[in-house]
Amino acid sequence: MIIRSFLPILCSLIAIHTNFVYADVKAEHIRESIKLFMAGHLEDLNQQYGKTVSTSFKIGALDARLNMPDCPSPLTVELKSSTTVGHTNVRVSCQHSSPWTIFIPVTVNLYRQVVTTLTPISKGTIVTQQHLQTRKVAVGSLNGTYYTEVNALVGMQAKRNIRADTAVLETFLELPVLVKRGEAVVMSAKSGSLMVKMQGTALKDGHGGEQIRVRNTQSKRIINARVTGPGQVAVAM
Repeated sequence: MIIRSFLPILCSLIAIHTNFVYADVKAEHIRESIKLFMAGHLEDLNQQYGKTVSTSFKIGALDARLNMPDCPSPLTVELKSSTTVGHTNVRVSCQHSSPWTIFIPVTVNLYRQVVTTLTPISKGTIVTQQHLQTRKVAVGSLNGTYYTEVNALVGMQAKRNIRADTAVLETFLELPVLVKRGEAVVMSAKSGSLMVKMQGTALKDGHGGEQIRVRNTQSKRIINARVTGPGQVAVAM
């Protein structure tokens, strides 16, 4: 009778001990570990960019039925790559005698005041302040260099049609065409205090600061000249 009454107690103790040692790491535990890590990551981003930004993150789909092997040690969470903004992955791993690793997608949003279009801009249009505004945008989703100051874009020329309420990227704009092919231009050549001006014809379109080929009206020679303004080019002496 004594042995029979003791066996159920012994079995219960073994079961409790087994559940403690081999407790699975569930999806909720993994999610909480990622949340804690990402809170620290966002704090680092806020310190890096200052008060000009705001941040948020979203953890990707994580199957609630997920069960990973027991991990007596604290889970290790780290970014998989050097990408700290936008779509990335975090590596969650157990650094114990039976190690395991799992990768979870995470989206990190970094919001900044970015120059966007207030109205549509047609290809070839010279950009003015009336075309532009600034608003908060998740910059991790922008595929290129963006702008934060409206004045940096005024006077530029649209290389393509740009829809309204679109973040303006560097590839959308170029310096304006100041000289058009076949147009008469004034060619200036300076040496010290001596300035010589001649008439010429542009043989191609030219943006500000660009080198183009120009034909001297008098000598018919074709030379390279740098566009300095509307209808103006400079020739090196």
